[in-house]
Amino acid sequence: MKRTFWLTLAALPIAASCQDSLDVPNTNQPDVGRVLANASSIEATIAAGYQTAHNSVLYNASNLMPQVYVLAEEGYSQLNNFDMGPQGGIPRSPIQNLRGGTNHFADFSSAQRAARLAVNAVNALDALMKAGGTTGSAVPVVGNPNNAATDSAQDMRDRAFAFFVIGVDQAQLAMRYDSAGIVHPGMASDVVPPLSSYKDVMADAIKMLDTAEAIASKTWGVTNATLSVDQGWLGGNSNTMTLGPSGAFPQLIRAFRARFRAGVARTPAERVAVDWAKVIADAENSITKDFAVSAGGSTGYSVGYANQQNVAAAWLQLSPMYYGMADTSHAGDAQGSYRDWIAAPPANRMYILIRTPDRRFPAGDTRKAQQASSTKPTTWTSHPFIANRGGGGVDNNADDPGDPWGVSYYDGYRMKYIPLASNTGIYPDILVAEMKLLAAEGHLWRGELALAAAEIDFSRVGSGGLPALSGSAAATDSTQAVPGGSACVPLVPYGGASGLKCGRIWEALKWEKRLELMFTGANQWFFDSRGWGDLINGTPTQYPVPYQEMVARYGASVNKFYNIGGDVTGGASSATKNTYGNFGF
Repeated sequence: MKRTFWLTLAALPIAASCQDSLDVPNTNQPDVGRVLANASSIEATIAAGYQTAHNSVLYNASNLMPQVYVLAEEGYSQLNNFDMGPQGGIPRSPIQNLRGGTNHFADFSSAQRAARLAVNAVNALDALMKAGGTTGSAVPVVGNPNNAATDSAQDMRDRAFAFFVIGVDQAQLAMRYDSAGIVHPGMASDVVPPLSSYKDVMADAIKMLDTAEAIASKTWGVTNATLSVDQGWLGGNSNTMTLGPSGAFPQLIRAFRARFRAGVARTPAERVAVDWAKVIADAENSITKDFAVSAGGSTGYSVGYANQQNVAAAWLQLSPMYYGMADTSHAGDAQGSYRDWIAAPPANRMYILIRTPDRRFPAGDTRKAQQASSTKPTTWTSHPFIANRGGGGVDNNADDPGDPWGVSYYDGYRMKYIPLASNTGIYPDILVAEMKLLAAEGHLWRGELALAAAEIDFSRVGSGGLPALSGSAAATDSTQAVPGGSACVPLVPYGGASGLKCGRIWEALKWEKRLELMFTGANQWFFDSRGWGDLINGTPTQYPVPYQEMVARYGASVNKFYNIGGDVTGGASSATKNTYGNFGF
């Protein structure tokens, strides 16, 4: 009796206990042949693939997302929930990967299951096509890859989407974990793949996305109206995407591929070594409008942590550590400034009022004025992105205590519209601004400052309302400060309190990436900051394979699991500092 496993490993003990000699089918054990027995069930499984990818790793509040926010200082919380407080403390602690320790298994196992399910669906579809069957009408494909006259355009559409889903699931594992099992079409459903390094997992994920694009970009023998990826497959929100050489679905594939190619780097050396020519090509030929899904309620798409982070300041407030770089006020001001904050010992840092020309922050020279300008958002594009909490308005939460370096008057407002609408709404998964800024980074690595400046200005000017880089000295000389004079944004701590100065074009890029992607794209701050060398010293740059997975692979008596990260020397005495001198720690 053959058994099949969607989770790579956890089902192994179940298989061992099954008595095949009874020859009685076990209908409680997943059976790929039975589940994917006909064309409609194959297509339905493939169609649900992106929803599974979105929920399993990207936006499941019970998983790593909240914890990774605090690791990157995208937000601050001292709560033990989701292990935010323990992991976000400074000096950093290692990832505790041991029996009875923090559970990081949900992200890992759910992404592995999702990838395997999509592989099984592709295998079933290929078997169906080989037998002369089809998921749609037998409309032949012009230049179809299988050279079978009976293959329909709908079959090819389904295969393209399945490869896309496999690529996204595998890439998410490579982004977060140091290793994982690689699955791919053609492998038997009960094979347990060995663990491979994140680099190899990502390389295979890119191949899956390449295959998806190759199929989806063909010249088809049907009209675009007939051949499309239904919006239900991509979370609603009018996301119907045509195929073909200039179709929207190939553009979406390129967008994800650009994100993954750049974001997988763990160190500045790996970030430099990214194939930036390919990132630029993908980013500049990708989506032309923000890609978002209809989430919450009965849609099946999770809103993730967007609701909980807005309950109170204790759940996720904004430390001035990075956000203070917007401040253009003067040191010694009675309301405080970033200069005062960065100059003080970490244990003595204070609440400061961030006054800035960047319109993604609330306007005003007093806290009361900023509270009044923290208006109710209706979408992720609503300004301001950040609220000065309290004041009796829509964000009437109180200030909440915590580490002096972690607390502030400010909350991330970007997703506030979700809880205001009973935890439902259009949720951004990947933005045009991200593509612009990925292309800009590639141009900077290649020394193409003017091209980078134009890409950065898309959000710097269009969203932030800041002076343009294009035409300024910063667009021709990487040592020149961004325009703005005494009101420059960002104001960057180069090496500590004595080194505060206006940022250069590289810091302008980073600033835009942080502000435009805050609380979107599932932990983009973390992926970028590790590659830029901007994480606080000792912050883990990846997660270990969870101990549950290691036990399932090697047995309970073999201690194969391990920790990652931690600042064992204690902050200020550490020899290795981040880009900003560890912010005085």
